[in-house]
Amino acid sequence: MKVCMISGALPPIKCGVGDYSDILCSHLNKNSNIDLSVITSYDANKSYDYKIYNEIKSWNITELGRVLKLIKGISPDIVHIQYPTVSYKKGMMINILPYFLHKKYKVITTLHEYTDSSILGKIRTNVGVLPSDLVIVVDDRYKKDLEKKKLFNKVRIEKINIGSNIPKSQKTYGEILSLKNKLLFHDKKKIIGYFGFVNNKKGIENILLAVKCLKDSGYKDVQFNIMAELDASNAYHNKILKMIIDLGLNKDVLITGYLRKQVVGDYVKACDVMVLPFLDGLSSKNGSFICALQEKRSIITTKPQIDNVYNKYKDERYVYFVDRVNNYKEIYNGLIDLLFQNKFSTVGNNLNDFSWESIADEHYKVYKLLEN
Repeated sequence: MKVCMISGALPPIKCGVGDYSDILCSHLNKNSNIDLSVITSYDANKSYDYKIYNEIKSWNITELGRVLKLIKGISPDIVHIQYPTVSYKKGMMINILPYFLHKKYKVITTLHEYTDSSILGKIRTNVGVLPSDLVIVVDDRYKKDLEKKKLFNKVRIEKINIGSNIPKSQKTYGEILSLKNKLLFHDKKKIIGYFGFVNNKKGIENILLAVKCLKDSGYKDVQFNIMAELDASNAYHNKILKMIIDLGLNKDVLITGYLRKQVVGDYVKACDVMVLPFLDGLSSKNGSFICALQEKRSIITTKPQIDNVYNKYKDERYVYFVDRVNNYKEIYNGLIDLLFQNKFSTVGNNLNDFSWESIADEHYKVYKLLEN
């Protein structure tokens, strides 16, 4: 079958959906039953593992004819749109594109955002969803919210997980131990880790308060590694930097700064536990959670809003759930259980659900559904 993937961004354009699309396309291209072509922006790389048409200078209405001409030349069975990407900006061309396609081609739209979008953002998304033959969502919340709308009663909606954009660490135990010793302050033995974007939805304050509780309770050989960049000119980042000083944790917190994705897995693997207290609750699309699973770390995180995500992990001894708000005492208790009472296990996690091989297979099954 011939598949035309449309992603406004691919590396080196800085866009999480672009990174996702690149990895997905590389795995889909290994399937001999799929003849894959990808339409993307002109400033993407010229060479990938798959056929590329990087000819779109902007994603506004003036480029609609060029996109349609490229699709006609490819003559696919399926057109698969990744939405949103940074390159689309707020233009409506990508949203109205399915109306020009659905009579001749099968159209799939993958939604990487929905529930937390603004009202206008949802309206733009709805415009593109309505004429699609099938919608793939990467978060259970999106599926639940879309299925509530009578407007989409005839649209088939499938949930497929995302995978980690971070390569799995290939370091040996000895190499990871050496890295850990290099990262540890001279009086520290254990590392609590956080990796991901730092913003007001990630609950960093609660981790700092939990670390302060550990220190005040006599557990002084623990340090907190923030594997991210903190910019003092950013108001929220500055708040976190000030909080570290005010709590007297400047000798207990290591800020690594920006890490290349090729080494992130090593730094995560060097941690004794990862703490990821998302204020909106754990979602199956949280990349830092998937990265921690990939490195077989024990994880303290917040309860999901969706029951099936919670039910999947509630009985697993490597995931410790805490409430979504005012949870620093629960985080503290979880850290005690893990770091000093050995109540956690890192064996047997559900990583296969997030493997790119599995994700590519799920996409192929969806393509076959539309082909029949």
